[in-house]
Amino acid sequence: IVAQGKVSFMSGPVIVRGGVLNRTASIENWGDGAIIEGLTLTDSSAIDQWAKNGIIQNCVAHLIPEGGGPTGFGSAILCREKAKQNVIRFNTLVTGTFSCLALGGTDSATKWYGNIMLAAGATVAKPSGQLTAADVSLADYNFYNPSASFAGKSQADWKVMGFDAHSLSGDPKFVDADKGNYTLQDTSLCIRAAAVNPVDIPPTDAAGNKRPLADTPNMGAFEGLASQK
Repeated sequence: IVAQGKVSFMSGPVIVRGGVLNRTASIENWGDGAIIEGLTLTDSSAIDQWAKNGIIQNCVAHLIPEGGGPTGFGSAILCREKAKQNVIRFNTLVTGTFSCLALGGTDSATKWYGNIMLAAGATVAKPSGQLTAADVSLADYNFYNPSASFAGKSQADWKVMGFDAHSLSGDPKFVDADKGNYTLQDTSLCIRAAAVNPVDIPPTDAAGNKRPLADTPNMGAFEGLASQK
């Protein structure tokens, strides 16, 4: 798909694989158990998740946002009030002033791992207040920018709560982010750094490469490296 407006899926489970969202486009999913995979998000676009037990993986967001985007929440991925037990994994989200992920409800038991999440503002937002243990079933093996924040909490305070114990921060060393190339340079700290349970690893990456290529997968949407091109 190439979308410039809203694309809605009203029942599930469905698999949405590949495509580009630009301008203020959005994927709006209402179907429980859906898999949203390999999307490219540009401009002010977003994934709008209303359903439960879904997986969002291998997506790439390189946003130059304006306003609140199509959801009004100013986030690349929004999990709405009834969106419970969703998994956000192995995405590369570079979102400018948008948050990478927003949790619109309470007790959502969301999991996110294996992601590269870089935002100028809040990395993870909760418009209704502070994040609690009931909102987050798992957050670990992610890569953040040093100024990452989580609904007002610093990265240090967030780790004190027991989250992201193995996560990293700094410069992920993309090959050429200005041109939308989010493949990793060979010296990136994200390489072989997502030591998650093997059953939690997607079989391929955003480019269709087998994942993992070694014992442990890369963080982010791309398993292949610059030297392998």
